[in-house]
Amino acid sequence: LIFIFQNVYGDIKENVTIAGIFNIYDEYGNVDYVQLEHLSAFVLAINDINARTDILNDVHLNYIIRSGIGATESTLTAIDISKHPDNIISAVTALSFEEVNEMSSIFAENKIVLASSVDDASDFSNGIKYPYLVNSNPLAPSSAHIQQVTFCLLGTQGIVIFASNDEWHTYSAYEASNNDVCKLTVRAKYMFDPETTDFSVIISNALNIQSTVMLIYTNAKCAALLLEQGYNAGLFRKGVMIIVGEDISNADMIPYFSSSTDIGSVLKSALGENFWPKYYILAQSANGVTFMNKWTKQNSSQITCNTTVDSDGNFYLYQNSDKLGGCVGLNFSSYKSDGSNLNDYTAYTYDATYLIAYGLQHLRNNNKLFTGENLLSAVIYNVSFSGPTGPFYLLKGKPLENKYGIGNRGGALAYRILNFKETIFYADNSKGFSDVVTVLSNGQIVPCNRKLLTCFSLTYNTLDGAFANGYPPYAFSSLPKFVKIGGLFAPLDSNGYPNKMQMEMFAAFKMAITEINNKKDGLYDTLLPSTTILYDLQIANGYLDALNSAQSLIDAFYYSGVKAVISGLPNDETKASHSIFSADGNDIFQLNSFASDSALVDGLTYKYKAQLVPIDSYEGAVLQDLICTYFNYRKVAFISSNDDFGQAYLNEMTIYRDYCEFDQLLNLVVPISESDYSSYIDELKVSGARVIILLVSGSTAASIIELGFQSGIFGEDYQIFTSSLTASTMISSFSDNADISTLMKGIIYAEFWPDYAFNTDSGKQFLTRWREQTYRGQSLYQGILQCDKSLDDRGDTYIYQSQNGTICAGLNFSSYSIDKPDLTPYALFTYDAVYALARGLDNLVKAGSSINGDSLRDVLLTEVNFTGVTGLVEFENTDINELYFSRGDRDLGIHYKIMNFNADAYKNNASNSFVQVLQWTNLEGVHDCDNFTTCTGFIFCSEDNTVVKESESTIIKTMPVGGIVVLALISFIIIVMVVIYTGLTIRFYNSKLVKAAQPEMLICILLGVLLAAGRVLIAAFPINEYSCISGLWLAHLSFVLAFGALFIKTYRVHIVLNSKNFKRVVFTGSKAMKYMSAALLVFIILLIILTAVGRPHRSYNSSTTSNQTTKTVRCAFHRPQIHTALFILEAVIIFVGARLCLAVKDVPDAVNESKFIAIAITFILMLAVLVFPIVFLLGLEPVVYQIIASVSFGVAAIVTVNAIFLPKAISILSSQENHINLKHKKKHKVVVPVNDANNEGHVSITQTSSIPLNINGVFTTNNNVVVNQENIFEVTKAIVSKMKPDDKTRFCYENISNFQAMLLNVHSNMSQGSSHASNSMIDNVEPLSNTL
Repeated sequence: LIFIFQNVYGDIKENVTIAGIFNIYDEYGNVDYVQLEHLSAFVLAINDINARTDILNDVHLNYIIRSGIGATESTLTAIDISKHPDNIISAVTALSFEEVNEMSSIFAENKIVLASSVDDASDFSNGIKYPYLVNSNPLAPSSAHIQQVTFCLLGTQGIVIFASNDEWHTYSAYEASNNDVCKLTVRAKYMFDPETTDFSVIISNALNIQSTVMLIYTNAKCAALLLEQGYNAGLFRKGVMIIVGEDISNADMIPYFSSSTDIGSVLKSALGENFWPKYYILAQSANGVTFMNKWTKQNSSQITCNTTVDSDGNFYLYQNSDKLGGCVGLNFSSYKSDGSNLNDYTAYTYDATYLIAYGLQHLRNNNKLFTGENLLSAVIYNVSFSGPTGPFYLLKGKPLENKYGIGNRGGALAYRILNFKETIFYADNSKGFSDVVTVLSNGQIVPCNRKLLTCFSLTYNTLDGAFANGYPPYAFSSLPKFVKIGGLFAPLDSNGYPNKMQMEMFAAFKMAITEINNKKDGLYDTLLPSTTILYDLQIANGYLDALNSAQSLIDAFYYSGVKAVISGLPNDETKASHSIFSADGNDIFQLNSFASDSALVDGLTYKYKAQLVPIDSYEGAVLQDLICTYFNYRKVAFISSNDDFGQAYLNEMTIYRDYCEFDQLLNLVVPISESDYSSYIDELKVSGARVIILLVSGSTAASIIELGFQSGIFGEDYQIFTSSLTASTMISSFSDNADISTLMKGIIYAEFWPDYAFNTDSGKQFLTRWREQTYRGQSLYQGILQCDKSLDDRGDTYIYQSQNGTICAGLNFSSYSIDKPDLTPYALFTYDAVYALARGLDNLVKAGSSINGDSLRDVLLTEVNFTGVTGLVEFENTDINELYFSRGDRDLGIHYKIMNFNADAYKNNASNSFVQVLQWTNLEGVHDCDNFTTCTGFIFCSEDNTVVKESESTIIKTMPVGGIVVLALISFIIIVMVVIYTGLTIRFYNSKLVKAAQPEMLICILLGVLLAAGRVLIAAFPINEYSCISGLWLAHLSFVLAFGALFIKTYRVHIVLNSKNFKRVVFTGSKAMKYMSAALLVFIILLIILTAVGRPHRSYNSSTTSNQTTKTVRCAFHRPQIHTALFILEAVIIFVGARLCLAVKDVPDAVNESKFIAIAITFILMLAVLVFPIVFLLGLEPVVYQIIASVSFGVAAIVTVNAIFLPKAISILSSQENHINLKHKKKHKVVVPVNDANNEGHVSITQTSSIPLNINGVFTTNNNVVVNQENIFEVTKAIVSKMKPDDKTRFCYENISNFQAMLLNVHSNMSQGSSHASNSMIDNVEPLSNTL
């Protein structure tokens, strides 16, 4: 209708009313001149638009002015505008968040577009919550968007965001990382409450992220606390770029830092930004200049009270509505043409008004109705122009809750990039953030306009001076050009104080790396010639800290990790790091230059380790060498604790056994919780040990020694060995009244000697290079005394200062002396550890092999050996062992001191109570001290200061006096008997009885018995080699002479009288002596062999009770088998002799001694049955055995000689020689056929002495049959014919002598005149004898 009306009636304009909402007066009635400027800019814009013909030429803009102070009034204002009769569809305001927030909801309900020009609340970016709100000024999150632009321009890729969870900073965090400009990687985002004061957990987590770009979006207080705590923890350090949000890119944070914080160092080169709202005006852009010209040319409303009212006529623009107050207008001519004294956001109200106008113009151009909905769409999607605030458009897209987007100001907004300058801050701590460059929101970088700003060059807190890309240095560097290793040290302790020893070890670590990396210094330039070693230093204090540090090394260099680690940490920390490195999948090899805990001996648990220093328990091997080879002790008692130290030390001495195997008199394991040691003392007393090895804690050792001394041990003649760990705390653990000089006398231990290297040429050369290093202490920096701020290669750890820079940890290397260096010797071991690792890496790199825990272990243990500053370096390559010194432990170049308690030294200085007496190396063993070392002599716990004996003097048992007397008496008795029987034999040599007994053999028997007497007598004398040999010969020669003679005698009788043929057998005495000589010769030969090969000698049987050894002397053989064979031969002879005795038992006693021989043999057997179990089965002492054996031998000799000679002596001396029995004693029962009707021609004859022939030659039978001379022949024939062949032969042999004896008796009787013995009897007997 309007369009038709205008075409019919000409230039008639449509009136469109825009509401302007400004608070000219505050709640107290005071004039708000800033709001007044915005009101003026609003009116100026409407007047300009109405005056222009190129925009809304058919529309006249009216305006109404309203105020809205506070939520209530602003709500009422919004309602009033919504119900205005002019059907208002748009409004412009410069009010704050509270008022805009209230009005926006009402305007949204009524579809009225509200253009805000001042408040930048992040919440306004919520396009869902504020659908009809548009902003001519950028909201707070837009600064984060600009930071994203900056990151992308400078090449940053990875960032970490710290943001409080309020709306502003949450939106900022989003805007900085939403990848609108370029692809960014947010490594981590930490959101926290805006009231947070403790950021330790967040910082701890962030330390593991490895980003070098940190964004902080929070309030000033939180920012200061986060920065201070993070700086102290090493998070915010050199190499890390800090970027802060717009609201804290100023001095607002400063009051919240603690007074001791070096704020300049904390914020060094931090980046911030500030929105520059008047950039285009100040920069004299065309639109800016035009705007200022219009602004300054307005009529002053302040000279006279301007009575201009709004379109309603209800609102005075420049005075109180009651006209009673003063004028509130502006003197526009007072504004400078460059706009420098114009409020920052005044022009944004101007452009907001133009935004509405251009939206209306778009609707008009497109024949669309003027509705709020259409207007909103137009201003967002179709309006773009250039105003005094620069290029103007609104962001498009879908409404989002947390994104700076639809309806928010776009365009090339200007931001000042600020760089924190320490020098400016130190000069004026209200300043610090300084301009360096301007960045437009479209990505354009504008050089700093020095006419408008004081500009500085942009600096970065990075290692290379370039803007950080967000990744750690060398994150993507790899072999063969670079190899990454880790260093675990603690230059600062848990309290933040310098740890000089750890500082020195780290310095040696870095010194070695520097030398290896320098290929032109002449030091091992061919080692890793094309490879640079990079290192990551991790500081660890305590077990948990070490776990975290180890994991950090695994993740180092942006998770590419390190290939190996050098650790100078103490025991607990080293074990902790090993547990991480040995876990499945990690497999990182660690070389230890300081830790020496005995638990590290466990090659199963610590499989990826090498020890540059020996483990504590290796002292056990040194002590073993000292005890075994120097003192020659074997009998010892061990008392050890049941912990890793005690058991590893014990295993080193008892299982490893390189030098000897101990005779352990006692092995006591004492629980570390034990407090009562009395039972252990009792056991020690019972053991009788004189050499005691104490492997327990110092307090336990002191208690045991003190209690033992009270119990009567550990005094004189006791030797105690212990460990250096035990000795170090033992003295201080004794009771107050203890006589320490007495209790500790003679104690010896071995102590690792790391300082030894200082005295070598290589050690002195190392010290020379050490002193030439650059001083790393405090120095002046920009007029301020500061620590050296060098970082490790990873760029995350200060290596010469605490992370907050308050404590310096650098060294003045030139202050060290070469002759008496105040340098920890473990620095040299650390230095060698790096070179050992470098040699292993060099081999693997040259071979093109992969580098991991297994490959490094193999090459280090099998291929690396060199002479380092600490001596020869080589590692043990045995199988993994969990008990003692094993794989990965150093086995060359180790030196130890042998220390001895010295009472004089104790009196002078209790802390130096032990003095060096010897030294030890694993190449030379125990030896005298080198020339550069002062050593003293041993002080032993003995009265005369001689080496303590390991046991009481050995008791040697010899033959007791009673035994000597008994043996001598027996020998004497035997000799007397031999003398008597020899005399009788010689005296009656020609007697029939002696002749029948073969006198030659009798003499041999007596000689053998005499030798037996010698054997018994020798046993009474002290045993030596000669007595053993002579006793052996006498015993066996005695046997061969005595029993040989008896054997030959019996054999002679057997061969003559038991011959089965009827030939005459001749066995003369001379032949018997030949047999005896042959037997004697055989035995002599056997004895010669036994003496030469069996080698009889003096030996001892030893027994020990309570460490008291008793030795009993005995004779023994080196080859006793020969002697046993001789015994067996003699036993065979006795057995054969017994068989001969049995064979001739029926031969008349005159020519047969089998009965007496049998008596001797029987007695010997009885002795054997009784003596053998006693001697051989009861385990008697050799002395008792010797007495029993010798007595038995003598008694056997006595019985034998008496059995043979006593019957003869009695017969001879009693004149009964002619009445000896010459008859056989065997019974025969035969049936003799005779003419006897009663017995049917048979006569039974039983006679004890064979043929029943009486002295008169008459047979008698048991049937009283008389056999006379007439039938004797027939009777005899009958007897013989009825016998079996064997019996017949034996019968005949046996009776030949009877008949011969009978004839002798007959002739004897005849010669005596016996009348009844007729010649016919003789005639009949002789044929019978012949017949037989």
